[in-house]
Order: sequence, then structure tokens, then C-alpha cells
Amino acid sequence: MKKKMFQVIVSVLCCISTAVMADGPRYDWTGAVSSDWNVLGNWTTSEITEPNASSWTVVSLSNGPIISTGSTALSDDCKIAENPDTTGKITVEGGNFTLNRLYVGYLGSGLLQINSGSTIINGMLVTAYGAMAAGDVNIAGGSLSTGQNITLGDWGTSALNITNGGSLTSTAACYVAGNGTANVLVSGSDSSYQTNGITVVGLGPATTGTFTVAGGSVSSAMFFVGDNGVADVNVSSGTLSTTGGFVISAWPAATGTLNVSGGQVNIGSFFFVGDRGNGNVVLSGGTITCNGVLVMNNNTSQCNESKINLCGGELRIGVITMETLQGFIDAGKIVAYDGEPGYQFLIQAYGANGLKIKAVSEIDIATNPSPADGSIDERPDVQLSWTPWDGASSQEVYLGTDHTAVQDANTGSPLHVATLGATATSYKPAADLTLGTTYYWKVKEIGSSSEPEIWSFTILTCNSPNLGDLNNDCVVDFIDFATLAENWLKVIWQDL
Repeated sequence: MKKKMFQVIVSVLCCISTAVMADGPRYDWTGAVSSDWNVLGNWTTSEITEPNASSWTVVSLSNGPIISTGSTALSDDCKIAENPDTTGKITVEGGNFTLNRLYVGYLGSGLLQINSGSTIINGMLVTAYGAMAAGDVNIAGGSLSTGQNITLGDWGTSALNITNGGSLTSTAACYVAGNGTANVLVSGSDSSYQTNGITVVGLGPATTGTFTVAGGSVSSAMFFVGDNGVADVNVSSGTLSTTGGFVISAWPAATGTLNVSGGQVNIGSFFFVGDRGNGNVVLSGGTITCNGVLVMNNNTSQCNESKINLCGGELRIGVITMETLQGFIDAGKIVAYDGEPGYQFLIQAYGANGLKIKAVSEIDIATNPSPADGSIDERPDVQLSWTPWDGASSQEVYLGTDHTAVQDANTGSPLHVATLGATATSYKPAADLTLGTTYYWKVKEIGSSSEPEIWSFTILTCNSPNLGDLNNDCVVDFIDFATLAENWLKVIWQDL
């Protein structure tokens, strides 16, 4: 209840603050002479000069101004489509548009079209301010930057499209579907979206927000998918990154879903799937990488039905134990292909303290390493063995003293020590390994789509000579006894 009251208060305050316009002179666009912003005859005003940084400008005509290459347009506050049943449009075509605050679709239907050039909003950007308003921003090249918050779909319907190498940057937050409906699309390899603040999709109750990444790059301090409304984030290519956390369904009324079919989602800190509401993740391709912890249903008294559905791709968690991950699986919070039979989980080490998991129809990597992973005090003449995948056409063995180098090594690397048949189960290094050294190794099964495990072992250390260690391997064993016996027999034979 407190949360809802707070949101209502915030919404009212936003309405009051955004409704207060600049105190400067007002200019209403007529386009009577041309499409040039800086021609006074294109405006209805009592002023004798063109609009400037202290002007209040209103564009409520579809044949609005075009800010072309080499020109600079200035305004304090600007409304596109001020009244209901009006349509307004501003096009930036290579010039520079600098203003304080911008409302795209104040009470009518507004459009900001940026094809090239730069648009600099020192304050806030609000789209679809009124409940019946519509406000769209298309960045099809060029750039848009804001110094304060962006609210898309404040009360009405809005779309933000970033394509064709366009870019959006903000030093503050971005709210997608503040109290209305809003959709964001980032598409194209060079297109970008960057906020130093948080990004919230589906902020208010009964709101619907969608954020789609179909190429390019998206970065934000944090991402909230369904704060109190309905929200979907879809990633099919490109990257979505946060320096902080990623939260799905922050409050009980929220419904948030993250769909990843390709590309990369990189989470700098924690990953909450269901904070106080029920959240869902569908991973059918690409990767989700979380450098911190995974939390599912953070408040179980308010939600307990969040789910991660692995249908392809790979989930990587930087800080998690096998016990915790297995607990999510046993509780049905992590499932493979909607729980269909015939699938299992391939779980492997990830980083120093994490695990990675994906759903597979069979385990297609080498398993059961000997020496056991992480073992110590192994002999210098150690023999490596494993259980191969029965679907392999051949096997490649890699051995070295650097984890990353072994992980990245291929057949052209000096760390590639052997190519073996499909049924081979062991490999013995050609020479004894170095005392006191940690070695890393992997067996790549040819024909598998999975990356092999990286295993390690450490050769024992000889701090001082051992009496009776005749072959200097730091161990007194039957080999030394046999050598001693052989030497003794040689002495006896010479004495006869």
C-alpha cells in the first residue's frame, strides 16, 4: 500500500512539474514561409527575433520544422502536439537541436524524427504526456542525449526506435511505460542505448512496456523488468549490459519476462528472478552472464513461482554453489525445455566461484578425470585418464600451466599434445612433469557442440632430499626399492 501511495504521489508531482512550462516568450509553429526553424515568419509570436534558448516553442503541425545540416535550433521548453486532436513533428536532418525540456505528444500525437545530426536535451524528455496522447521518437542515425530522466509513455502510448547506427545517451534514468504503454527497439549493429541511471520497463500499475534488442548495444546501471506493471525484455542479437543488477518483477503486482534467443545479456552484479513478484526467463539461444549471485523468489511470502526455462543457450552465474543451483533445479525453478522428458543439465565450472548450466539431450563432453580435478601431490610421471563421449569422432588433448591458455587453445597451439581415437581413455605425457607445478588440461570431443571442462592437478613438491629416494621423484616407493635391490645385486656380482 505504501508503495502504491508513493507511486501516486510521484505521478502527481511529475504531472505538476512537467505541466509548468518555461517563462520565456511563446512561439507557435505555422510553417508559413519554409521548413526552417530559424525563420521568424514560420512562427506566430509577438517577438521580433527567431526562437532562442529562452523561448517556449510549440509545434502542432505535421509539416513541422526540419533542422538541416549546418543549422542550429534553440529552445527552452518545447511541446510537440500540445492539444488533443493535433499532430506535430520535428525532424533533425544533420543540424543541431539544443533545448531544455522536450514533450513529444503532449496531449496530441507527436513525433521527433532524428535522421542525422545531434539533439541535446539538457533536462528531461517526456513522451505521451496525456492519457490520450501518443509520442514517438525515431533515432534513425544521429544522436540524442538528455541530462535528466526520460519517461516514455508517461500516461499515453509511446515508441522509441533506435536504428541505422543511431544513439541515445542519458546521464539519468529511463522509464519505459511510466503510467501508460511504451515500446523500445534497438536494432542495427552500430545502434546504441546508454543510461548512467536505471532503466525501468513497466513502472506503474497496469502499464505495459517492451524493450527489444535486435542488434547493437544497450547498457544501463540497472534494469528492472516489471517494476509494478507488465514488461517484456527481448534479446535476439547484440548485447544488453548492466553495471549493477537485473531485477525481474520487483513488486507483487508485476509480471516480468526476459526472453533471450540470441546475443548476450551481461549482468554486472546480482540477478533477481522474482524479487517480490513472479518473474520468468526463457533462454533459447545466446548467453546470460551474471557476475554476481542468482536469487529466485527473493520474498517467498509474496511470490514463489518464478522460473528459468533453458531451451538452448547458456546461463552463467559468477557466484553460486552446486548446492544452491541443484536446489533451484529440484524445486522446479530451473527447468529444461518446459520440463519435457529427454533432457538433462550440463553443469560446469565458471570462473573461480561460479557455475554455468545449459540443457542438453546428452552429456557430450569427457567426464570422470583422473587425476581428480584439483588434486595435489601427483607424481611427475602421472598418467591422465577420462571417460569419453561415445558420440565423438576423435579426441584432442591439451595440457599446460595456464588456465586461460588451455581454455583458449586449439589444434594450432603448442598446448595441443595429442589427437586420439574416439574410444581412447588415457594419455601419458612424453616426459615427467615439473615438481611443484599446477597443470591444467582438457579433452575436446570432436563432434560435440559443448566446450570441454578444464581440469587441474598439482605435481608434488620436494622441499628437501628424501633418504632412499633414488630416482628423485620425491617419493620413496617400490621403484626405489627395486633400484636399491638392483644396485645391491650389481655390487654382489662384482665381488664374486
